[in-house]
Amino acid sequence: AISYTQKWELSKKYKIANPSKISLINLGFDLIPFVHADKLKGKLRKKIGAANDTLLVGIVGRLVKVKNHKMFLDAAGLFLKNQNHEKVKFILIGDGELRQTLENYAIEIGLKDYVVFYGWEKNISMIYADLGILALTSLNEGTPVSIIEAMSAFVPVVTTGVGGVKDLLGRIEPGQASGQGFKICERGILCPRNDSIAFSNALKYMIDSGYLDDRQRFQKAKDFVLKNYSLERLINEIDALYKSLMTGRALYRN
Repeated sequence: AISYTQKWELSKKYKIANPSKISLINLGFDLIPFVHADKLKGKLRKKIGAANDTLLVGIVGRLVKVKNHKMFLDAAGLFLKNQNHEKVKFILIGDGELRQTLENYAIEIGLKDYVVFYGWEKNISMIYADLGILALTSLNEGTPVSIIEAMSAFVPVVTTGVGGVKDLLGRIEPGQASGQGFKICERGILCPRNDSIAFSNALKYMIDSGYLDDRQRFQKAKDFVLKNYSLERLINEIDALYKSLMTGRALYRN
């Protein structure tokens, strides 16, 4: 399993197998390009014609139903309707079967001047170099790669709490005011699935409260993913698992 939550679902919720038969091995990636993403700062802004003082809120992924980009657009519309933030752009990085539908919807709800359908980008670290906020609105996820990439590039994250997302964001911080619909976690902000109002509230909070200046929080998130989702760690853990199976000594992590 690739997350604690996924292991729990497989063993406890769906009862596929006993937890003793499931080994937890997190995903692993070469995160070095994202660690050094700041070297590419300004390139994305130049490509889309965004000024240096424009906040870029991006969502990275295929334009398919499970990613729920409609919620992202709805949240953007609510945010812009209720706030006087002229210098914000919402960028959809990726492509897919729903692109035309989503483009039409963005025009329909009055977001034409605020939304950029960027398409695919091979040099994805260039995207994170200029993003002010990484958004994820999925209906379901395993362990979302875009969150790991964003954290390693020092980019704040707001996301729906699905699949392995909660494992990435950490514990919910105590003493929060109720009524806004979102929860502040150790390494990001968590929203209910398919709740554009809560997502819009979370964006407002991030921008208006000084959250985006909390460098200590983002450094902790970066340190977390570098420790737990590196390519070297993945290789070592798979190697250890196979050796344990060959010697008949099972190696499991709870």
